[in-house]
Amino acid sequence: MEFGEDIEGQSPPHLYHYYRDFAFKPTPERRDVVILSYVLPAPFNLGYTGLGRMVVSKFNGMTIRSIKDIPAAQKLNPESEYDVIEFELDNPVVVIPRRQLPAANPFIRRNYGIEKLSNLGPAGLPF
Repeated sequence: MEFGEDIEGQSPPHLYHYYRDFAFKPTPERRDVVILSYVLPAPFNLGYTGLGRMVVSKFNGMTIRSIKDIPAAQKLNPESEYDVIEFELDNPVVVIPRRQLPAANPFIRRNYGIEKLSNLGPAGLPF
């Protein structure tokens, strides 16, 4: 997401709040702000393609303090049929059927030209 010179006037108020009040001020409770910026349309995520610009609060019940928490959160509740993503500000909860993920990844890579589905930064270096 880019808002250019006029971030205050161009960005959603809740995201500007993080930029203005929390930029470069990480805490133990939140090292980074993790944002679902956009959902790529695919048969596996019908109903979610209009979502975006939402701050992730929990993934599978785990509070997300940094993007690097996501892989650990994906491994939680292995008996569950779903991954569940919760957001701030009473935004909708996203529920992803895990059995569809093996087919979703190649579809997304092929149709959107994405070479690497996960990039958490250079090995050994923080974001």
